[in-house]
Amino acid sequence: MADAPRSRIPSADFPASVRATAHAYLERLDDTYVIDGDDAHHLLRVRRVRVGEVVTGADGHGRWRVYEVTAAGDGRIELHATSALAREPRLEPGLTIACALTKGERPELVVQKLTELGVDTVLLVRAARSVVRWDDQRETTAMGRLRRVARE
Repeated sequence: MADAPRSRIPSADFPASVRATAHAYLERLDDTYVIDGDDAHHLLRVRRVRVGEVVTGADGHGRWRVYEVTAAGDGRIELHATSALAREPRLEPGLTIACALTKGERPELVVQKLTELGVDTVLLVRAARSVVRWDDQRETTAMGRLRRVARE
């Protein structure tokens, strides 16, 4: 008889179990951190983060921690850590999804939803019968935009 599968109920050790207003990519996971630029704009205008709310921050290498927003406005957000540094275990095997280029805003939607699902890598494929063709300039611009969408 096979062993029973492990429970997938979130615990305090995983970001998904923390009731946070938003999740942010941070260069460093210091005790205090200031977010500005495009990331602050996204958190302030799109996610509507306010003082006193909880935000989780991750460094893109499996480490994360919980922060409280201590100041927000004028294009910047100040965070203060309220938890110890935690490490998210890397899932094995990693998951890579390949999809053909699509028209309009669809590549952004594909990348957004796949990163929300936890996909490790998204490969955009130039298929022989694809209608969409990116020249070098369009590819550079689009890839920059897709990286920002994945980060957000």
